[in-house]
Amino acid sequence: MKQLGLLCAGIYLLISAACVGPEEYHDGLLENLPAVNNTNEIFTLNLKANKYTFSETYDLKLVYIDSVDVLTLALNITGYSGNDTAVIELIDQSNDSSIPIKIFSNGIDNISFYAATIAPTAVNFYGDNFSGNIDFSLLKSTDSHGPFYGIDQNFPVTIQGNSNFSYILDAHEFTFDHTYSSSIDTTDTNSVLYTSLFISSYIREGGAGLIEIFAANDSLIRQFPIADDVVLFYEDSIRYFRPADIRISGNNLTAAVEFIMSR
Repeated sequence: MKQLGLLCAGIYLLISAACVGPEEYHDGLLENLPAVNNTNEIFTLNLKANKYTFSETYDLKLVYIDSVDVLTLALNITGYSGNDTAVIELIDQSNDSSIPIKIFSNGIDNISFYAATIAPTAVNFYGDNFSGNIDFSLLKSTDSHGPFYGIDQNFPVTIQGNSNFSYILDAHEFTFDHTYSSSIDTTDTNSVLYTSLFISSYIREGGAGLIEIFAANDSLIRQFPIADDVVLFYEDSIRYFRPADIRISGNNLTAAVEFIMSR
């Protein structure tokens, strides 16, 4: 198979490995048992791995209407052991092409592309003695506005836990002002907090937004203007960076926004 180098995704950041104990649930997952959701619109795979060796192929049920279908690939890795790698590979049998995604660190990755370039029909998923948490999704839509499909326009989706905060919005001329309390555990001052912001399909005609992060004493510790298409990454020591509240607002905003903090 020829490799589509332009579309190959990699993990961006490294942090120290977390200790892995006996079998337990983590965000609803049983250790070494992949949870898969495979429909006409979305494919997701979530795994909590502990020295796990695997080789699986999933035939995708995604239905491609025509070449205007936009695909968004999102990958979040936490708890990486630092010793082994795993690979997720998207296969397009009709075009004899593939996108290999090598997992060799913690981090967050996003990439969007048209089905005319590659329309995956299968996912290969393999690793050797791998330890870490994998959250992988592939979403599809004919909507030409932005990459975050499978959610309603102007309806923010948030996912929170003691190790992450995620916010996804497909905004269309949207005016809003929301504040969320962070549930991320910041008691371990030796750990690291990763922040990523991905904005696409921004339209400038009068619209703008703002993401503000506040400490427990209500002091502003970071802000991100939503005023252009950007991809931003930050790595902060929890010793000095302890988010308590996240305020996300916009005025007549049209853009696709994904904001993630992950410990």
